[in-house]
Amino acid sequence: MQKIHHEMQRIDATILADVRPQSDLGTTEDLDDATCAAEELSQKINSELRRVDATLLAAIRQQRNSVNKAKEDLANATLAARELSRNIQEMNSKAEKDEAMIQEICGDIKKLDFAKKNITTVITPLHNLTMLGKLSIITPFNYIGSWYAEI
Repeated sequence: MQKIHHEMQRIDATILADVRPQSDLGTTEDLDDATCAAEELSQKINSELRRVDATLLAAIRQQRNSVNKAKEDLANATLAARELSRNIQEMNSKAEKDEAMIQEICGDIKKLDFAKKNITTVITPLHNLTMLGKLSIITPFNYIGSWYAEI
């Protein structure tokens, strides 16, 4: 926009430089010269207008392309955001399933620990009882053996 404003100021300066005051026109020849100068000025103005129109058209096309690119980028960003949101939902769902599985595994581990403790609790007295049984079997034989040895 600033470029267009600068061009308009330049055109105005060109027009003012080419126009002579009316008091300088005295004869018909001067009037013909002024008419030629006016036609040249008109051609210059038309040329400048075409150039400014081309510049404006290029700026408008560039702006339209920028808007189209921005719309495309926005659409792509929206799709990416939706995909990201879907991925997050999938991760949350999987995390909830994993959490439930972990809770189930922890429950199973607690049950196994409890079973191990019960087995240990049962095995220890059985082991002691077995040892006591072996001792009570050995002891009478030892006693009998020592009795025979005395005889």
